[in-house]
Amino acid sequence: MEDYLLKSNILLVVFYALFYALRKHELNHQLNRFIGWACIIFSTGIIFIPLGNFFGSPLETTRIYTVLSGALELNNNFSAIKADNSISIFFMIYLIGIGVFSIRSLIGLATLSNFFFKSEKYCRWGFKVVALDRNTSPFTFFNILFIGNQGLECDDVQVMIEHEQVHRDQFHSVDALILEMLTIMFWFNPAIWLFQRDIRAGHEYLADEQILKKGFNMLGYQQLLFQMRTGTTAQLVNYLSSKTSLKKRFNMMTKQNNNTKTSYFRAFLLLPIMAMVMILSSFSEGYIIEPDTPAVYNEGVAAMYKTIGDNIKYPLSARKENRSGTAYVSFDVNKNGDIENVIAKRKKGNLLEKMVVVGYYKSTEEKKDINDAVKSESIRVVKGLGKFVPAQKNSKPVGSVMVLPIEFLLK
Repeated sequence: MEDYLLKSNILLVVFYALFYALRKHELNHQLNRFIGWACIIFSTGIIFIPLGNFFGSPLETTRIYTVLSGALELNNNFSAIKADNSISIFFMIYLIGIGVFSIRSLIGLATLSNFFFKSEKYCRWGFKVVALDRNTSPFTFFNILFIGNQGLECDDVQVMIEHEQVHRDQFHSVDALILEMLTIMFWFNPAIWLFQRDIRAGHEYLADEQILKKGFNMLGYQQLLFQMRTGTTAQLVNYLSSKTSLKKRFNMMTKQNNNTKTSYFRAFLLLPIMAMVMILSSFSEGYIIEPDTPAVYNEGVAAMYKTIGDNIKYPLSARKENRSGTAYVSFDVNKNGDIENVIAKRKKGNLLEKMVVVGYYKSTEEKKDINDAVKSESIRVVKGLGKFVPAQKNSKPVGSVMVLPIEFLLK
């Protein structure tokens, strides 16, 4: 999880800078919307592309078996290691932030639901109209139109309805909901908030553009927008609708959209940049300097497996839940022979011989994959191994990555 957050947040910042540079001089609002979403999807989804598979996986070698018997009453043999199960303070802060912003959004949705169920409703203009007993700007949520009691003239109402129809037909509510979820997940990253602001602004620019294309007077339309914005805005609008300033919208109305081939050429400039990021990412995952001599345990290979066998336990929770499978423990051996960065995730490196841990437990549960307890136990025993003789490259000690497969098997 931490690896995903780090990579995706760095990419969000980089691609927002590119998005900002492109949209600054681009007046094709629909194209800007597409570019913004392409940047977001690429930044948050590239980590799920199995780029490392292009480099292949090393073959597994001889198995080494260590059999451990376990029963329900032998609880003392399966004590947990608090250090491996603890949650870092930064991750706790991250979870608290998710909770706070989730509550914030839920309050908005609850406000919207309250408006919907407690207000008069009727069908008109192709919408399910909710008549609010308050002075508020009209806004849509999918095909539901919330409209206040401003008492506008018929022509003014028609203009605002057509504005909201653009939002509905362009599925801007879908954008708003997805952006809301992304800002909850990446709440600490200013780039996602800026993406949200700019994409929502694009919604308003596009709707304004469509209204003016239909022949409505610009000055009259601007006066109407100012009149509508002087009302009390509903709470949910603060969350899921645009906050784009009228000044920016008025300025955008005076600019001409040429919609030339140059616009699409600028957009296609992102493709080679994205390709370069994918190539660099694949090399970072799959390319490792091959040492002349791999790192080995200080006391020898047999002693390493004996040390693991003497210390590893099949977690009781995993046996109870009928969990089995292979934990790939990756760790770095630095040039001083110390173990660093132990994680329960398969990386590219020197694949060691597999070790099998057999546990005995009678369970009626359906067979499941390994859980966090199994991964934590695997990490614990590897951290306790001690010194290695570092790998050698050109007769000099170098850091290297080791991967130890530990299979947990229930009998």
